[in-house]
Amino acid sequence: MGKVLIVDDEPAVLGVLRRYLGMKGFQTLEAETGDKALQLLAGEQVSIVLLDMHLHNVRGLELLTRFLGVNPRLTVILMSGSEDDDQIEAAVAQGAYGYIRKPFEFSELEALLKKSQEGSTGRV
Repeated sequence: MGKVLIVDDEPAVLGVLRRYLGMKGFQTLEAETGDKALQLLAGEQVSIVLLDMHLHNVRGLELLTRFLGVNPRLTVILMSGSEDDDQIEAAVAQGAYGYIRKPFEFSELEALLKKSQEGSTGRV
């Protein structure tokens, strides 16, 4: 399975996702900031990014554009606790693979990851 970069400014979220994805056979990298995520993307072979839309130091849409600039084939799945459908739709239009709303069930995340690996559209 591919390497997943988890980008979230909440350490608890990073830890839970790291453990869950590890159990599912994914290697994971973690970043609490946009700068750290960009450093990891530049130096690692990442296939999927789980990106929180609302980081403290940068907007998710800005990071999405920068991530896809580093690797246009990258699968970026947005995570958002807000109900801002316009922002989510804008992100998908800018190249995000899909999104998942926080809090989510692990089964939802697993279905979205499976779809991304099969190449189908991912909205949960």
